[in-house]
Amino acid sequence: MTRFRKPSLTEQEILDGLEIRLLGTSETDAARFEELMVSHHYLKSDRLVGEQLRYVAQVKGQWVALLSWNAAAYHLKHRERWIGWSEAQRRRRLALVANNARFLILPGVDCPNLASRALALNAVRLSQDWEATYGHRILVVESFVDSQLFRGTCYKAQGWSLLGETDGFGRCAQDFYTEHERPKQLWVRELEPGARKKLRAAELEQSLRAVEEKVIPLPEVTAREIRGLVQFCRKVPDWRKRKGLDYPLAGLLAMIVLAALCGVVRGQRDLAAFAQGLSQAQLRSLLCRKGRDGRYQYPKETTFQRVLSTVKPDFIDRILSEWLDECLGEEAQAQDSLVAIDGKAQEG
Repeated sequence: MTRFRKPSLTEQEILDGLEIRLLGTSETDAARFEELMVSHHYLKSDRLVGEQLRYVAQVKGQWVALLSWNAAAYHLKHRERWIGWSEAQRRRRLALVANNARFLILPGVDCPNLASRALALNAVRLSQDWEATYGHRILVVESFVDSQLFRGTCYKAQGWSLLGETDGFGRCAQDFYTEHERPKQLWVRELEPGARKKLRAAELEQSLRAVEEKVIPLPEVTAREIRGLVQFCRKVPDWRKRKGLDYPLAGLLAMIVLAALCGVVRGQRDLAAFAQGLSQAQLRSLLCRKGRDGRYQYPKETTFQRVLSTVKPDFIDRILSEWLDECLGEEAQAQDSLVAIDGKAQEG
């Protein structure tokens, strides 16, 4: 008995009649989709993260397979090496990669090549559907395959590349991972020619730049440099009452300065979003305290609001200027030249 066989005439009719449909807003379809995933997928879950799309593969209206796509994994060493982008590029452009989070052939369907045909048809329309839904294309797709249960044959048949296995850790929060002891195969594929070259280019093409603009920038500074900034900010006496002392003033001022350096608008909502994206090492250097879960906490909007109501913008500018001068050193300062900007006065 051969392991692989050609489809029969009836099975070939199924393959020829296979259609991929984007799951719409129908609550009935959504409920049915979730029920089937929970009942028959080995992960027993339909939960997705970030931007996401769900598809149904059907023949004459009968559902035969389900596929879900969501935001790409935050960090994968094999993928980063395959693309060749920098850490900063990965963070700003990760939205251009999508993850095939779920793929289920429904029970009772036994047809050779069905999985690879469904995957191929889905890949053809995925980027266009993503752009219609979220305003940008998808350049690269990835998927994890549990090698203890599956072989990834359908991905291989459709030109996906096996990069290796993950380390068996799952991301639970920013910079925080837990071991699940189930390393998985990582498969990847470009959705358009030269996709990897575009992702690692010095600048994205114009049609994709909006993706980077949506990402809140993070400071590319060392912990030592941050500690130096905090020392600058310690010169300011703390005027706050007991209610506002959850975070040291020097750390809060340093956060606002770093946000200004990254071009973040100095409103409390933007500052809170900026602080949320800081790493645990950066939060520690900014004098943040640990919560009950053992992780360093970041300030919320109300904390920044109390500080902003007293501190003037020109004061933040002065601290930023003095700190940058110290980081650059006397030699770099001596090489600075005055630049005149013709036109209206520049503010902010």
